[in-house]
Amino acid sequence: MRSARRWTKPRVSFRQAWSPPVIEEFDIPFPLITFTVSYPPDYDVMQIRDQLERIKRSLRIIPGVSDVLVDGMDRREVWVELDPYKLESAGVSFEDVALAVRRKNLNAVGGRIDGAGGQRLVRLMGEIRSAEELAEVPIKTSQGRTLLLRDVANFRNTTEEARTYGRADMLPAITFTIVRKKGSDALLTVAQCRKVFAEGAKQLPPEVTTRVLSDTTRFIRVRIGTVLQNGLQALLLVTVLLMLTLNWRLALLVAIGIPISFAGAMLVLYLGGYSINLLSLFAMIMALGMVVDDAIVMAENCYRYIQEGMPPHEAAIRGSQEVIWPVVGSVSTTVAAFLPLIWAEGIIGKFLLIVPVVVISALVFSLVQAFVVLPSHIADFVRRGR
Repeated sequence: MRSARRWTKPRVSFRQAWSPPVIEEFDIPFPLITFTVSYPPDYDVMQIRDQLERIKRSLRIIPGVSDVLVDGMDRREVWVELDPYKLESAGVSFEDVALAVRRKNLNAVGGRIDGAGGQRLVRLMGEIRSAEELAEVPIKTSQGRTLLLRDVANFRNTTEEARTYGRADMLPAITFTIVRKKGSDALLTVAQCRKVFAEGAKQLPPEVTTRVLSDTTRFIRVRIGTVLQNGLQALLLVTVLLMLTLNWRLALLVAIGIPISFAGAMLVLYLGGYSINLLSLFAMIMALGMVVDDAIVMAENCYRYIQEGMPPHEAAIRGSQEVIWPVVGSVSTTVAAFLPLIWAEGIIGKFLLIVPVVVISALVFSLVQAFVVLPSHIADFVRRGR
């Protein structure tokens, strides 16, 4: 019994050692637009550094901008070159100088203030901004006297060691890459960035050139133009063909179904928190040729009964009832083709989710328009042709 107890292992509980899971969102910054500032190879960038800093700050405060990535512009540094002979004669060590500079270069939270709007943090802003401010730093000597840092050191404005280099048109350049906030309007943000950068570029010397290196919103503008162009062409072709074969009033009523279907799809995008981007515009282009098919089939069948002498009201009811299930079946096969993309997993599934949402929404709204709105309009406005 004793040996059994000796070899029995105690139960170990890892419950206390577990840490709660940490979930973080990994968001890759997507460049929106990139500006470049080029200068001659022998040009001193320090002459325009203040103007470039103002341009960066102006771009950063634009509502739709998340960050401004600057490449080719190194951080400013002030070199303090201590004279060892002056330090020895004054009775000051290197540690005394470092401590004095550290105390003067202060940026810390000093406390809180309670008010009507809640608590506010008080920050002590005592950072040294230039070599002139650094020269006025007081230092206590071992004899108890006070001297200034300029009495034992020389100063030089410079920049840190270059880590990145920029080139544009075979010339040294500084690039400003704009990263937009999630959910912001890309076209509006780019327009504001272009305006702010153009205003800042006017303050630069004539030997410094500026230009837009890349603009990713041009793809969005091309897709929007494609959607508008194809939509207008579809409206025109459908209207003309139905005017020639059926009735001009019927042609206009069928053509109205195209903007109604896309308005419904955009409503679903708005309610679902989606945005109009390259994929949603691509989905609209795909759905453009399908949203009008069911309306044409239903309108042609109703018009056939009107031509046979049936009253428009009865023709609209009987014509829509005859083709409702064939049209629903036809639309359902298209919906079934896009439906599996909604349950796609992984990054690709999240990336392509907006495509089936747009296509299925447009088809559903076109079906509702074809069998709810269009028959009522046919009964009210379409008459027997001569």
